[in-house]
Amino acid sequence: SGAAATGIDFTSGNRLELHNSQIRGFSTLAVSFKPSGGTNADLLIENSDIGDSNGNCVLLQPNGMQAAAYITNTRIHHCSSLGIRSDSQFSTGFVRTLLSKTQMFSVGQTAVSSLSGSGGGTARVTIEDSDVSNSNNGLVANGPKAQIILNRSTISGHSVGLGVAGGGVI
Repeated sequence: SGAAATGIDFTSGNRLELHNSQIRGFSTLAVSFKPSGGTNADLLIENSDIGDSNGNCVLLQPNGMQAAAYITNTRIHHCSSLGIRSDSQFSTGFVRTLLSKTQMFSVGQTAVSSLSGSGGGTARVTIEDSDVSNSNNGLVANGPKAQIILNRSTISGHSVGLGVAGGGVI
C-alpha cells in the first residue's frame, strides 16, 4: 500500500509472478502489466488480495507482443473503475486472461473488461469457478476481437450483468 499512483508497473520483461501478495490503496492502478519489446509475456497472480484502488485494479495491455495472465485463488475488490481489463489494442496476437477460483466484487464501473481494437490482436478472458458480483457492469466484451468465455461461474448483483459492444462476444 502507499501514496503512489501505481502499485506495480511492469513495462519490460517476459514474466511477473505475484504469490500470496496484498496490493492495496493506490490512486490509479494496483497492477499495470504493459510489457513491450518481446514476443510474449506472462502474468501470474495467485492467492493474493488486490483492492481499494481509486482507479483500476489489474490492467493487462501488452504493446507489440502477445501476453497471458493467469489469476487464481485471488480476491479483486473495491476498485472505483475497472477490476480487470484484458486489452489487445496494441498487441500483435492474443491477449489471454484466465480467472480461476477468483472472487471479484464491489467494482465501481466494470468488473471484467475484454477490449480489442480494429488493428490489434484478440482479447480473450476465460472465467471459471469464480464469482463476480456487485459492480455497475459485470462483464463487458468491447471490440471486434473481444471475447469472454464463462465456465461454472456466478455473475450477480450488477446493474448490467453481461454487455457486448462493437462486435464483442460472450
